[in-house]
Formats: sequence, structure tokens, C-alpha cells
Amino acid sequence: MLGANLISCLRATRPDLRIYAFGGLRMKEAGAQLLFNTLDTAVVGVFEVLKALPKLLALEKKILSWVVTNLPRAILLIDYPGFHLRLLPRLAGLVPVYWYIPPKVWVWKPGRAALLEKLCKKVYTIFPFEKTWFPQKGAYFGHPLIDSTKPALDRDEFLKSLGLDPKSRVIALMPGSRKQEISRMLPEFLKAARTLKSKFPDLEFILPRPNSVSESMYRLDGYPVKMICGNSVEVMHSAQIVLATSGTVTLEAAILRKPMVICYQVNWLTYLAFQHLSSVSWVGLPNILAGKEICPELLQKNMQAEKIVEVVSGLIREPKRLQAQIENLHTIVASLGEDGVNQRIAGDLAESLGR
Repeated sequence: MLGANLISCLRATRPDLRIYAFGGLRMKEAGAQLLFNTLDTAVVGVFEVLKALPKLLALEKKILSWVVTNLPRAILLIDYPGFHLRLLPRLAGLVPVYWYIPPKVWVWKPGRAALLEKLCKKVYTIFPFEKTWFPQKGAYFGHPLIDSTKPALDRDEFLKSLGLDPKSRVIALMPGSRKQEISRMLPEFLKAARTLKSKFPDLEFILPRPNSVSESMYRLDGYPVKMICGNSVEVMHSAQIVLATSGTVTLEAAILRKPMVICYQVNWLTYLAFQHLSSVSWVGLPNILAGKEICPELLQKNMQAEKIVEVVSGLIREPKRLQAQIENLHTIVASLGEDGVNQRIAGDLAESLGR
């Protein structure tokens, strides 16, 4: 998504550029030639990476082969540090490399910052404090989600389009966009929705399915949940509470000033590694940015339907807690910059590339 938005701005700034991508269909729709769809290889976690290793090694070989053959003017790496850090030394020896959304060196493995400083031509950070980790190569123009997290429809209009009463109290279910996340998170979200509906009959539950995920991943029979394709921003905008899998969606919910409960569950080996290596106390971006827990987190064994019901019920019954979240989210979002982030990054990148 972030790559696609940047591609659109780059093409508007420099129509002469030919852009090739290893990524997803949104990047193709934005005007890049998609060389390989990499969404199926996107994994999170130590154990999960080991299972996907053959696919990842094959993809690494394809990328290096294409770069050696075509020698593009520049390469822009987007996020995904576990994979891209393996490629960086080889790529930097061939063409100038830029990195957009660098590794979270402030969470773990701070030594990676020195490697990017040495090998990258420029590092585009997405949080204001990150630039201090890249004093020579870092550039901060704001967080790109500020541009993209805008509902196309107002709340009442959107709910009416779904056949729902605008006066409904809505809970947004956001179980993630990766298959491994959905398979872990969704069953507990659904069980929680069923119990919450019995406790609060006026609640409506909406689940936006990402375009990139097959409908077969979702089995909703017997659960009081309305699933739609896409429109995740509109779904969160319509909600009183967002039940969110930890990740980018929590920052989107924050930008929309929506109270949330942050959930996550990974393989136990991955969680042990996180506890050992991490230098932060939370997994949710709003909490990390606030430096305190403003949004409840339910992790690992606590990520179960009964706990979700308990926490969401408490928020519903105590509106002051919801308002406190909203006030804290306003403070966080104020630090993420103003509209036009992608245009500013695209302009800087285009200028750096020269003619």
C-alpha cells in the first residue's frame, strides 16, 4: 500500500521514470511493472520465517538476478528488514540504494543503523525520532499514513450503504492481512463477537477483508459479523471501538482517533525472541509512541475470546476510558506530520535521482 502510494506520486513528479516492483497488485495498479508478487512470502516471526525459507531464498535469487541483468538507476527498499538486510550489501555494490521505512532499530538490534548509514544513499524514516539513528543519511517528511488514512464516505453514508442503522454501535474487527495472522486471530475475534452481541444486542460487527486475501480464509457462519471487501478505513471510521491485530492498522486507527484493543499472538519461539531482544515494553505502535499503555494489549495466552470480551465490555461500560484514549491519540497523531507526505518523499527522491 505504502509503495503504491509513493509510486503514484513519483510518476506524477517524474513521468519519464520507469518503475519496476517486487510487491503486490496495488503497485502494479499505481503504474509499476510488477516483476513478482511477493505477498505470499510475507511472514512475521522466527519460526514462521524458517518454514518460508525456501521461498524466500528463491525470491532473493530472482531479485539479485534481475538487478545484475538490468542495473536500474536506483533501488528503493520498503520495510521488510529481515529480507532486505540480506540483500543490501549485494545491491549497494551494484547501484545506489534508498530505504523507505527502515528497520526499527529503536526496538531491537540497534547495530543495523550503522549498516544503513554506510550502504544506503538515503534513509526515509516514518517517525520523527528515528532520524537521530541515521544522522548522515536520514530524512523525515512525516508518516505516509497521514495521507492515505482518509475515509471516502462519512459514517452515516457508509453504514447506510451496508444496510445498517447509522445509530448503531459498531465494533471493527481487524484480524490482520497475512494468512498466518488471520488463522490465529480471527477465531478468537469471532467468538468474542458472538458473546459481546449477546451482552450488548445493539452492537454491530464489521470485518473488512483485504483484496489480497481469499474469501475462503474466513468462515463466518453462525457469527454476527458482516464482512465486506476492502474499505478498512471506512469500517474503522464508523466504529466506536477497533479490535485490532498489532501492526500498521493500529496507527491507522490512531490517525482516525478511534479507541482500540490491540491483540497479537505468534509462535512461542517468536515471542520468546521478542521478549529477549526488544527494548520496548509494548507491541502496539500507539503505546510505543506514547511511551505508555493508552490502548489495552492482549498478547499470547491473553489473546483469547474471554479476555477480549472482558476488556471491550469494560470500555463500553466506561465511556470516560474511551475518551481518555481519544485524547491521547490526538497527541500522538500531532507528531506524525501534515498532509502531502508522499509528495514530499517523491519530490526528494526524484531530485536525488537527477535527470
